[in-house]
Amino acid sequence: MTSEKKEAQSENQGKSLLWELFFNLCLPTVLLMHGHSFLHVSAKVALALAISCPLSYGILDWVKEAHFNWIAFLGLISIVVKGSVGLFEGSNQLLAINEMLVPTIFGVGLVIMRLLRKPPFLIKFLLNDQICNTKFILERLEQNKTLPVLNQHVILYEWILSGLFFFSATLNYLLAKYLVVHPAGSIEFNHELGLLTGWSFAIIAVPATLGLLCIVWRFFTQVQKLSQLTWEEVFKN
Repeated sequence: MTSEKKEAQSENQGKSLLWELFFNLCLPTVLLMHGHSFLHVSAKVALALAISCPLSYGILDWVKEAHFNWIAFLGLISIVVKGSVGLFEGSNQLLAINEMLVPTIFGVGLVIMRLLRKPPFLIKFLLNDQICNTKFILERLEQNKTLPVLNQHVILYEWILSGLFFFSATLNYLLAKYLVVHPAGSIEFNHELGLLTGWSFAIIAVPATLGLLCIVWRFFTQVQKLSQLTWEEVFKN
């Protein structure tokens, strides 16, 4: 592939990511906060429109590209969790619990896997044949007798990852309790949901993603070091 084609592909991927973030995060947030005023609709209709953004984007992307869109899915989960309380006029306490539920489930799942001494899932998850020369890497690790060392590092990373999930769950709960104070179904409630969506992304999603990227970077650094392979040999072209 020529450098011009690579640059064009990178530019298209960047534009696609910006569009996905706009349609699945920014637009639903704006609809929650201001949809009732500039569209002259009720709070519940604005809430339904906000939910429809990531839902429709995910369906269209699936039909067009035939692959699962994680950004649309996470956007949908975020809006549906918040929106279900508004549409069915549940309590704000229920909203706060819902906000912390998903990361808590992931965190508990990781802790259970570690307590049951299950094989580290990060190795299977990150060392996949789509991006890595998995068979070659594992053969070299076994040859160097360093696979147990990698397992020890990965177990530590999984404990750290579970801590990130619990930290995210705690912040989700506190943000929901602090920001959302008006009753469900009201215009003020929708506005507060929009604030919650925006602040959750800035305060929770971005730091958690950076923490996850650090774990991924440390994992592949250890893989490269313990296998004594070059980066070109670790990753597929």
